[in-house]
Amino acid sequence: MVPKQEIYARMQKFVLTIACLLTACSRGNAPKAAAELVERPLLLWEVRKADTVSYLFGTCHLAIPLEQVLPEAHRGALSNARVLVNELDVSSMDPITATKVMWQGEGALTAQLDEASWRHLSVELREVAPAPMLQGMAPWAAYSMLMVDPSNMKQGGTPGLDQAVSAVADESELQHVYLETFHDQATMLSGMDAMFLELLSTGSSTAVASATQQMGLAEMCLSGDISAFEASLAAPESQEYLTPMFEIRNKAWMGQVLAETELGGAFVAVGAGHMVGEHGLAELLRKEGYEVTQLTAMAEPATEEIDKLNKVLARDPAPPPEASDAAETWTSFWASEGGAIDLVCAEEQLVRVCFEPDQEACKTRARADFELCARQWSDTLPASTDEGISPEKAQQLLGCGVTGFITEAIARDAIPDEPICNGLLDHMRASAPR
Repeated sequence: MVPKQEIYARMQKFVLTIACLLTACSRGNAPKAAAELVERPLLLWEVRKADTVSYLFGTCHLAIPLEQVLPEAHRGALSNARVLVNELDVSSMDPITATKVMWQGEGALTAQLDEASWRHLSVELREVAPAPMLQGMAPWAAYSMLMVDPSNMKQGGTPGLDQAVSAVADESELQHVYLETFHDQATMLSGMDAMFLELLSTGSSTAVASATQQMGLAEMCLSGDISAFEASLAAPESQEYLTPMFEIRNKAWMGQVLAETELGGAFVAVGAGHMVGEHGLAELLRKEGYEVTQLTAMAEPATEEIDKLNKVLARDPAPPPEASDAAETWTSFWASEGGAIDLVCAEEQLVRVCFEPDQEACKTRARADFELCARQWSDTLPASTDEGISPEKAQQLLGCGVTGFITEAIARDAIPDEPICNGLLDHMRASAPR
């Protein structure tokens, strides 16, 4: 067994890395480049009027090496641009603000899901979203978490195309213009919560459904074939959700896009879905008198790369393992006198100083949250506490147990001005994607 003091010390250290769970991470481990080259369309459009030239580029918001979708022959469109126009400034996204926007309140999500759907979701997301944090998220935020690949949270993951484009722009010392804020996106997505809740309540693997969606985007991104996506945009049953996601936002962006394309030298890099269809940026610019042409290039064959990326994106369709009695056993163990919950809620410790000053209220909340964590990971816990768990598992579960305190306190602006609390907030801000 691990000594309780050592467990607590590990938990204190782990708490300072909780911010990683509250920041966006792009899907990683994308396939390596293939050698063979063929001519294929790119998600790159030349935008020309008189003597001004700009470009539209669809990013797909996936971690695909930039050279696979923007070959060297066309890299100058970006590196020689005057200004990069991005959908959102990911590097300046504040995890504190994001937490406030994503959190609806304790039990908000679990109250809207049946037990089986919650079990599916919590197990599918346990690598990236501890249950005490997940259970209070807005449906759109929970569904967005399915896009996060825990392997890419580690150093060395392939950056998303948006970040890769920004890196080239920074190297070329381009101006940056952003079309909307994180709050703008969150407001739009929250208006679609009914759809996201339905997706989370299907009774099947929501991660598989999300992965299928990503596979479609990956195929479009790597092949440059926009026909399937154009068809989905035109489907009548999709209009309720696609209109706010694409049509309304595209029209809102056009003022800024036109201001930059009129000057020329703009490289507009946003989600590929914004480029296509009757209300896509390409067509809206044509209506403003621009000649808009989708470009082609000698590039790697799409088929092999799509297959490789699909293997990365694929999720196991099998249902999650059933919750075991181990969850109750371990929760009772942690709640016993002198156990982990007593340590977490001890006077002058992090949770008491920053999140819940009342000891009894702290213990009550901690027991409920530790039980959520135990249920989320119950299939990995031994049936008896006599068998013990590894230091790494102890650290993981104890860290999980305090995420609810952290998330709710941040959402309510209820963290006191104390050095240890400010240190946690500073660490969260520092953990934002760069």
